[in-house]
Parts: sequence; C-alpha cells; structure tokens
Amino acid sequence: MGQKVNPIGFRLGVNRDWRSRWYASPQEMPEFLHSDIQIRDYVKKKLQFAAVAKIIIERAWNSIRVTIHTARPGIVIGRNTMRQRDREKIAPIRFAMQADAPRVASVNIAVQCLDGDWPGGIVRAMPEVLGVQWESVYPVFPY
Repeated sequence: MGQKVNPIGFRLGVNRDWRSRWYASPQEMPEFLHSDIQIRDYVKKKLQFAAVAKIIIERAWNSIRVTIHTARPGIVIGRNTMRQRDREKIAPIRFAMQADAPRVASVNIAVQCLDGDWPGGIVRAMPEVLGVQWESVYPVFPY
C-alpha cells in the first residue's frame, strides 16, 4: 500500500497558495482559526447564489482583509456599479460580518470582490451553479 498524501498540502507552495495568510502565536492560533471558519461560513451562506469559488483571508495587526473570488460579482456588488459605489455595496456584508461573528467584532474588516471570466471558468463554482439551476427546475421533495 502506498502512502496517502493530502492533495492540497502536496500542492502548497508549488502551484497553489494558502487560503489564509497570517501568523499567530500558539495562544492566538485557535481563536484565529475559529474566526476564519466563522467568516467563511458566513460568506458562503450569504452569497450562495454568487458562485463563490474561494475566500482568501489575510490578517494584519488589527485588520482583516477578506477577498472573495466569485463567478458572479453582479450578485455581490450589483450590476453596472462604479468603483466608488462598489464599497457601498460591499459595506453591508462587512458590517453584518462584524455583527454576526463575535470574534471579529473588534477589528477592521475590508472586503474585496474579484471576478472570474465566466461562471464555467471557475471550476469550483461550476457544481454550485449547476446545483442551483437543477433545484429550480426539479424541486426536492422530502420522502
């Protein structure tokens, strides 16, 4: 039997980057991990129709930068918005994230939204897009 290797850990540093970028002391590590999980769950729950491919979290001393890679940025920030208004559209997400996650309430959160070329261009988002379309055509009935 061969040795089993985690595919994400195998590719880190070669052709894949970390999903969270920060350094913490051993005492702060569990708190940061739990707050990262809260942020990811919140974004995935609120933006489930935006085909979120990945969420990158970067931390500095007293700030958190959340970068959301999505196939449908129009759902996140609205259609035909100017750069000035992008911040206004993302602001409710940032404030709600601070209110819902008690561990990140005391730090500044900056949210950035990046888009893919098209919904099929981001491989991770494609099954979510197809799942939402499938459920709209064939509703799920509990037995």
